[in-house]
Amino acid sequence: MRIQTINIVRSFAVAVFILTLFVGLPAQIKNSKPRWNWRKHEAETIEHAKKYLVFDLDPKLSNSSFEQWFQKLLGDSAQVDWAVNDCGEQTGTAADRGRDFSMCVSARTQTAEFFYVSVNIQFGTFSSGISSEKPFVRSISVGDLLDGEMFYILSDLPEKIRLNLLKRQYLDPNNGVFIISGEKPAGFKDFTAMRLQTMAENKNIKRVAVPQNGRIEIGQKEYVMREVHFDGQRLTFTTVGVGDVNFKFEGEFSKLEFDSDGEALGEDILKGRLTKFVKGKKAAAAKLTFSWIRTENKALTMRDKKV
Repeated sequence: MRIQTINIVRSFAVAVFILTLFVGLPAQIKNSKPRWNWRKHEAETIEHAKKYLVFDLDPKLSNSSFEQWFQKLLGDSAQVDWAVNDCGEQTGTAADRGRDFSMCVSARTQTAEFFYVSVNIQFGTFSSGISSEKPFVRSISVGDLLDGEMFYILSDLPEKIRLNLLKRQYLDPNNGVFIISGEKPAGFKDFTAMRLQTMAENKNIKRVAVPQNGRIEIGQKEYVMREVHFDGQRLTFTTVGVGDVNFKFEGEFSKLEFDSDGEALGEDILKGRLTKFVKGKKAAAAKLTFSWIRTENKALTMRDKKV
């Protein structure tokens, strides 16, 4: 009788345990939240960031959307690239395994070949998605790849852009021409202008970086540049031959001066040696000084080919 009682108690305990599992299972299923697939919601996340009011990010700013404010600040011609990222948190080490990384939306533009502006704002995490909590700025950067400035207050961005443009020591050569300063030397009397392009309009009429290219104009002929290297300090190139003639140039920029709007003063800013070749042999060479003149001539834009 005792053994039978013990067996009944054991059976009852097992039944209670099994019943507890089944009762708890629906609650566990209900409470377990599936991992948020950010790739499926990437466009939605970016659209959320674009429409977010900048006033809610920084009370010193207007009540316009972040997209409208950022585009107005940069100008209608600026191409803004939007992306979702990890706010710079990944280390590439084993410490990343299993972490729920913060999720940022970045707005980035390149207004000149060597000038970048980017804003990184955290809106949630990769596992949970867009958070109901207030987003905040993780980083803002202005400058070039070698000399950038990072800060965190959005309302400081307009002034930071202005100051960085003023301190830049290189020229944005687009929409302007180089001409020989002073009297033209023998062998280059027909030299008209030299043009250099690093940015062009894309199909959306936005300025984007393009492979460096240009041309020099001698009389009625144009000599297209190749092997162009322009880094803001130096300019070197050779040209494609026209008939039996081609050119080579090696030069350096002087320390530039700028007006109060950040526009470079173009007088006598480039010095270098221009060499003319005929049938592969040097026919003329001269050390020249060039001035740069801004012009509305858009002949160097990508013409019918949009980027």
